[in-house]
Amino acid sequence: MDSINSSTGSVNVKLSGKTKYTDYKVFSFKGDTTYIDTTLSIQKEFKFNFLRKDHFELLGFHNQGQTFTNLGYDFQTISALPDIGVRGKHFNYLSTEDINYYEVPTPTTEILYRTGLQQGQVLETLFSLNFSKRMNVSLFYRGIRSLGAYRRSLASSGNFSTSFHYTTKKNRYSLRGHITSQDILNQESGGLQEASLNSFTNKDPDFEDRGRLDVNLNDSESLLEGSRYYFEHDFKLLSKKDSTTQKDFSNLKIGHILNSETKTYDFTQRTRTPSFFGEINATDATNEGVENTITNNQFFLEFNSKYVLGKFKVKTDLTSYSYRYDTILNTNSTITDIELAGSAISFGADWKAKVKNFQLNADASITPGILTFLEVFLKEKQSTQKTASFL
Repeated sequence: MDSINSSTGSVNVKLSGKTKYTDYKVFSFKGDTTYIDTTLSIQKEFKFNFLRKDHFELLGFHNQGQTFTNLGYDFQTISALPDIGVRGKHFNYLSTEDINYYEVPTPTTEILYRTGLQQGQVLETLFSLNFSKRMNVSLFYRGIRSLGAYRRSLASSGNFSTSFHYTTKKNRYSLRGHITSQDILNQESGGLQEASLNSFTNKDPDFEDRGRLDVNLNDSESLLEGSRYYFEHDFKLLSKKDSTTQKDFSNLKIGHILNSETKTYDFTQRTRTPSFFGEINATDATNEGVENTITNNQFFLEFNSKYVLGKFKVKTDLTSYSYRYDTILNTNSTITDIELAGSAISFGADWKAKVKNFQLNADASITPGILTFLEVFLKEKQSTQKTASFL
């Protein structure tokens, strides 16, 4: 029994005592279920950083919020769709797979705070609320601003996302989705100048303070911005249950996924530095930007049964893309179009099976439109080579 004081007096609240920490569930993008862990352990120490994960295989720069040197390679992140590039800026970028979904018996808040380097803070907040057992909404924000020990090493970023999921009473229909808005700003120094590096390595007392060391760039910065909305829903056409375990024995469901994302990347340099970048472009451009937009619609039919040892899904993707540049480096060619745009359709299948202690994940797809483009490109290339050899 507990009491809450209000303007009208005290209100008695009776707690059932049946709620456990395992009831605060977290669902990953792939459907794996964990729970909000509030225990203190060495694993929590490894994840006490702005990425909120272990930095194993990542060699960081001196300031948090900067990029990493990846010491390992993950073959699970291969994408068949064109992306904006600049992967060094994506360590702090929330992708579709990074968004979690929740189920909590009571409103839940999680907050992380730590100071920045020299000046600044890191703040991460999560608020999750269940309107009913089948409907959840969560809000997430992560903000970073850290000055750094060297000149021109400021890191400032903001990541906002809101996610939701809903299922009907008999779990025949389910819906989930999220919306994100992100910006990642970094000052670019270009590294230490040779004279500064020598003074520091030779332990010159006038340059023991790293903030006194001169850098190659004094007014350059990069900005990565992105926004995305993702919606997925499915409906079970057929559902049977095992009379012994009362668990789903087999089911057939149809679904649709909409994923639309826009990214922009800008590199700004107000003062030209020919000794560092080389010869200056005749157009006198000091702002280089690129914009990438991808909208993908996927329709799928999924079957889950012991006869296929797990889940088997047939899918069709309709994709439209646009890749746009601010400027094109002046060459002696006749290229005038600064935008690459098009659409494609692909067909594929997924298979997730489990045989005793072995887990099998297979994913295959084919895009006829891209294959046709490659064939035409190869034919044109062969024709050009023949013409050149003839001449």
